[in-house]
Amino acid sequence: MPGPRTYIFDLDGTLIDSLPGIEQALTAAFATLHRTFPPNTLRPLIGPPIRTIARRLDPTLTDAETLEIERNYRAFYDDDSWKNTRLFPEVESTLKALHRSGHKLFVLTNKPALPARRILDHFALTDLFTAILTRDSSSPAFVSKSAMLAHLLAYHDLDPKHCLLVGDTPEDAAAAHANHLPCVLMSFGYGEIEPAQTSLNTFSSLLNREFQTA
Repeated sequence: MPGPRTYIFDLDGTLIDSLPGIEQALTAAFATLHRTFPPNTLRPLIGPPIRTIARRLDPTLTDAETLEIERNYRAFYDDDSWKNTRLFPEVESTLKALHRSGHKLFVLTNKPALPARRILDHFALTDLFTAILTRDSSSPAFVSKSAMLAHLLAYHDLDPKHCLLVGDTPEDAAAAHANHLPCVLMSFGYGEIEPAQTSLNTFSSLLNREFQTA
């Protein structure tokens, strides 16, 4: 069977380790309301929008408090905390190899456009991607990653059977399933992977024969 012609990548937990910056900004945002969250609880929650993460960290937050934390988080993260990010091993070399071989590459992320593009620009990766689609790429914002993916496929006239979604969370797998395309999850990311789901331990494994276009 021929491999994918197009790769659609999640960002946080797939291409980048953004946990330190997110934790820094969320800690500061919670502190503005004199709230804290237990240490070592954030990692498995990364992926959904910040207001969802905040409520999972502290279910006692009111709607108003959640919105305030989200606003404060965004100010802290967009100003400085986004810089506390690193690429996962082998990401740069693998993306460049796929790009050189003629594959189309996309980013599909819940992260807003401003920090997403700043991070990709910082690592000089932006030009490798045909498009970078974020929750706020639409107004009103996309309601889910599944909706984002459906829009990307339709707008760029992509055949799902020739695409591969590369992510790290159940949300990524659900978005791929809803849009009828295969998905592979990175085991080093932030989500919990079910035994039936296809996963990879290293990013460069995408270059193996079973993922290449025939």
